[in-house]
Amino acid sequence: MVTSSNEEYPRYLVDFGEVLAFTCMEEGCAPERDFVFADLEAEKLCAYQYIDSPWLKSYEPCQDPLGEGKFSHYMIFGGDNNVEVITSNVPQIRKIDRREVLTNDFEI
Repeated sequence: MVTSSNEEYPRYLVDFGEVLAFTCMEEGCAPERDFVFADLEAEKLCAYQYIDSPWLKSYEPCQDPLGEGKFSHYMIFGGDNNVEVITSNVPQIRKIDRREVLTNDFEI
């Protein structure tokens, strides 16, 4: 996480675990959706679980019929940066009170 000295804390790290699909779009250039980003932003940042998502429905054939988790569509709107995630995991949220170095470990 790179920050300048004038940025405020706390901040929050959202870990979605394994992700099937995601987007990260600048609001002004994003393709037309069935909702308006600006209408959803009450403050600087807001998050939603999109229960009736058409995008989520398109991924239903990918679900493991024997699996325990169902896919969920999460949306995080923060100013001009909007992120959407499809995952079967429950996001884990961690509060960050000061600058720190984050690492990403993975196996292939």
